[in-house]
Amino acid sequence: MEQSISALDIKTSFILAYRLEFFLLHPAFDIIFYFTEIELKNSVPDHGYKDHIRKLISTPNTFGIGDILIQLTAEMIEGIWTNNRLISKQFYDIKTLTGIIPFAIIVKRYVKTKDFGKR
Repeated sequence: MEQSISALDIKTSFILAYRLEFFLLHPAFDIIFYFTEIELKNSVPDHGYKDHIRKLISTPNTFGIGDILIQLTAEMIEGIWTNNRLISKQFYDIKTLTGIIPFAIIVKRYVKTKDFGKR
């Protein structure tokens, strides 16, 4: 309880920031960013978050706390974010294909009613 009231040291602050960042790296958030970017033709959320990640990764070194665990955690956050961007793009591509599926079903039914294979 006392620790939550008193000021935290820099290293503890970064550990808490990284912990919070892991929660925000859920793929659902990135999918929302990606859909916003594509549908509204606005890349601001993505670029802002990319800058945020880069600052979060580089800032501990400026405070002299770039120990191996902090650096590893920062690299993991960057890697997860990069993978989430790929997943978001794939999800969007699949989502846009859902309009094709009903059309394919209609074509399949149409082909079954005709004698295309008997010519």
